[in-house]
Amino acid sequence: MTDLTREKYIGELENIRFSPDFEDKTIELVNSLGKPYKTGGKMKAILAAAAVLILSCVTAFAMPGFLTARQVAERLNMTELGALLESDRSVKAEKSIDAGEYLITLHSAVSADELVNIEGADTLSEREYFVISLMKKDGSALDNTKDIIRFTPLVDGFNVNDVNVCTLGTSMHIIEENGILYYLAATDSLKPYRGKKIYMAAFDGMMPFGKIITKENGEFDYAENYEGIRAIFELPEIF
Repeated sequence: MTDLTREKYIGELENIRFSPDFEDKTIELVNSLGKPYKTGGKMKAILAAAAVLILSCVTAFAMPGFLTARQVAERLNMTELGALLESDRSVKAEKSIDAGEYLITLHSAVSADELVNIEGADTLSEREYFVISLMKKDGSALDNTKDIIRFTPLVDGFNVNDVNVCTLGTSMHIIEENGILYYLAATDSLKPYRGKKIYMAAFDGMMPFGKIITKENGEFDYAENYEGIRAIFELPEIF
C-alpha cells in the first residue's frame, strides 16, 4: 500500500521508456515471421512512430479522465451538494494510494446538512461527504455490480469496534464512468472527534472487525491474515 498523488502516478506512466535495443528487437521479431525487411530510413521512421503510438496508448489507456467531485454528485442528482464539493467550503484532497492492482483516490470532502428522519420526524442533520474513485492500474474496466469495495471511518484513540462504518451511519452511492468506480460516501458528523486523527479505510465484503488493528504507534493497519484490499487515508485536519 503506497501513498502517491494522482499527478505523480501520471508522471510515472509518462516516464515509461523503450529500451535502447527496441528497434533491433522489433526488426528481429518482424524477420522471425518470415518477412525480411531492410533497416532503411523509412523503417526507422515507422518504428519511431510505432514507439510513440504505443507509449501514447499505454498512458491514455491507463489513465482515463476522472470525473470531478461535483460531476459525481450531479450524476446522482445531488446538484446542491455538487456545488458545495466545488466550493471553498470543501477540502480538495486529491490523494491517491497504490493498492496492488488498484489506484484509489480521495478527491474531495465537505460537511453539509441533510434532511433525515429521526424517530419519525424529519430534521436537518450535519453529514460528512467524501468522493472517492477506484480504478484498475492497467486501465481495464471495473463493474459496479461486482468490483465493489467499501470504506469505513476510523478515529485515533477509538477501537475499530466502537467507531466504524456502522456506528457512524455511513451510506454509500456508487456509479461507474469509463470503467472507473466513484463512491459518494456520507457519514454522521465527525465534529465530536475534532482534534483527533481521522482516517478512511478501504475493505472488501463485510466490515473486517478484528482485522483492522492499531499498531504500537497508534496508527491503524491491516492484520496479516486480512486478504482484502489495503488502503487507509488520513483525512485533512479540518475533520
